[in-house]
Amino acid sequence: MEKEEAIEALNEIFDDSEYSRFDGWYGTAMNMAIEALKQPEIIRCKDCIHSDGIKMVDGWTYCAEGMTLVKYEDGYCSEARRREE
Repeated sequence: MEKEEAIEALNEIFDDSEYSRFDGWYGTAMNMAIEALKQPEIIRCKDCIHSDGIKMVDGWTYCAEGMTLVKYEDGYCSEARRREE
């Protein structure tokens, strides 16, 4: 199941069920789940096509695409594109 399908299914459940009558616990949980699914995937620098994999001092590397120094294992940016395995 893709994220979009899951969001659609949750919206259907929310619209067609008793949960839609509540602004409380169930409604909050359903809205949080939908919002979490809408978040973009975070692609770490180590998995990015722009990363050359060369680590500098203490694990830092320079990203030419994001034009910044990043911690190679934990870094990410909005320019990331997943490397095909």
